[in-house]
Amino acid sequence: MIGFAVVVIGLVILNNLSAWIKEPERLYSYVAIGSLSFLAVWLLLYFVFYFVCRYVSKTAEIDMLAFQNDMIGRYILRKQASDNRIKILSHDLKHSLVQWRTLAEEKGDENALQSISEYERQLSDTLLINVENESANAIINQKYWEANQAHVEFQVNGAFHKDLCMSKLDLCSLLGNLLDNAIEAAAQAETEDLRLVRLAIRRKGNLLILIVENGYKFEPVLEDGDFATRKEDKDYHAIGTLSIRYMAEKYAGVASNSYENNWFKATVMLCGYTNSNVLSDEN
Repeated sequence: MIGFAVVVIGLVILNNLSAWIKEPERLYSYVAIGSLSFLAVWLLLYFVFYFVCRYVSKTAEIDMLAFQNDMIGRYILRKQASDNRIKILSHDLKHSLVQWRTLAEEKGDENALQSISEYERQLSDTLLINVENESANAIINQKYWEANQAHVEFQVNGAFHKDLCMSKLDLCSLLGNLLDNAIEAAAQAETEDLRLVRLAIRRKGNLLILIVENGYKFEPVLEDGDFATRKEDKDYHAIGTLSIRYMAEKYAGVASNSYENNWFKATVMLCGYTNSNVLSDEN
C-alpha cells in the first residue's frame, strides 16, 4: 500500500508539472515502466521477507517442542527407573505376605491376619489409577498427586487398549499437556464443584479419543486463534497447546476446545490404535 501510494503521488505531481515539460508522453512512458518495476521489486522483497519470517517462526516453534519433548523424555526415564524399583519391592513384599499369612493361619493369630490384610490392601492401592498402560499410569498418577496438592478433585474414566501404537514419549507429552492446563485452571476456581478435572479415555475403531474437562474461574480470551495468558512470563505461553496440536497432526487427528458456564472441554481424537475392527467403547 505504501509503495502504491508513493507511485500515485508521483504521478499526480508529474501531471501538474506536465505543462513545463516538452515531451510529456515519453516521460509518462518512462514513469509507468519505472513504477511497474518498482512495484514488482517491492512485492518480491515483501514475499521474501514474509517467508523468511515464517521460516524463522516455524524453526523456533519446532525447537521449543523438541526441548519440551526432551524434558518429558528425561522425566519418563527417571520415572521408569523408579517404577521398576517399586515393582521389584512390591513383588518381594507380596511373596513375604503370603508366607506371613500362612504362618498366621497355622497359629490362628487373628490380629496378625488382620494386619496382613491391611498391608495387602495398602499394597493394592499403591497404584491409585490404572489405565492399563505403564507410561500413561506414570503420568496420570503424577498428575493425580499434583491435583490433590492443589485441592482439585481428579477423576479418570476408561483405559487404553493393548494395540496402542503411540510412542511412550508422545503419549506422555499429550497427557501431560492436557492435564497440566486443566489442573492449573481448576486450581484457580473458587467453588468446590468447579475444582474438578475429568479425564475420559475412549476408543472408536482405530481412533483414540481423549476428553479432558475442568472448571475455571477466568473466562478464556482468544487472541489470534490462541488463548491469551494472564501469566507474567509470556515467552513460553501456549507451548503446551502447540504440542497438543502437533501430536494431533502427527497421528492424523484433530484437537478442539469448547467452554461454557465455567466448564472447559478439550478433545483430542487421533489414529492411536493399529486394529480398526475393534468395537467402540460403550460410552
